[in-house]
Amino acid sequence: MQRPVYVVQSGIGRKNAVMALETLIEEARPGVLLSCGWAGALNPDFAIGEIVIVEKVMGPPHHCFPGKKYGERGETSKQLRQSLGKFLTDHGIGFSMASIITVDTPLATAREKANFFSTYRVGAVDMETSALVECANRKGLPLAGLRVISDHVSMEFDLGLLKHFNDKGKLGFLAHAARKPKAFMQLLYFRYGTHIACKHLTNVIYPVLCALGENLRRPVMPG
Repeated sequence: MQRPVYVVQSGIGRKNAVMALETLIEEARPGVLLSCGWAGALNPDFAIGEIVIVEKVMGPPHHCFPGKKYGERGETSKQLRQSLGKFLTDHGIGFSMASIITVDTPLATAREKANFFSTYRVGAVDMETSALVECANRKGLPLAGLRVISDHVSMEFDLGLLKHFNDKGKLGFLAHAARKPKAFMQLLYFRYGTHIACKHLTNVIYPVLCALGENLRRPVMPG
């Protein structure tokens, strides 16, 4: 008999991710965990849409994983990531294995990304994985991480544009975009990257979920 499969959307950031995961664990008592989402490339060889299975993970700079020395990395479940890798290979889906670093503020410039890559030697950056690995370890649950690259290491964007959108709504956003048309074009490019990443993620996750559960309908992707 197949166990039920629960799909949970956590939202952005470490706090939201942990809240969603703790609620899932409390209410559904899952046996294994698979975290999926987007990540920004730090490795220049990673293209938009590339599939990445997470190996080791770092928290934000100056963060230390519980029970580890400063600088030591957390790790996803070796058995789960090997099983996931075999599944993708058997289904003809290409992927890379890489370590990832989690941050609380997006890396907005190519120079920041290059500095992180040279300093920490990780392939990608996101805003949730380290917190999810910590939570899973506390609960004694194996977790695998799968990310799709949404933006290339060379891509830059204006955090001020996003801040205006969040704080002042559409008018503030449009006023800022009018003053900085380059920032608006960067945001359009980022939207293109996330659209590609979303399609690739769906193409990967659907067969995985079908292998785990029954009566799953494929989500309809926008345009």
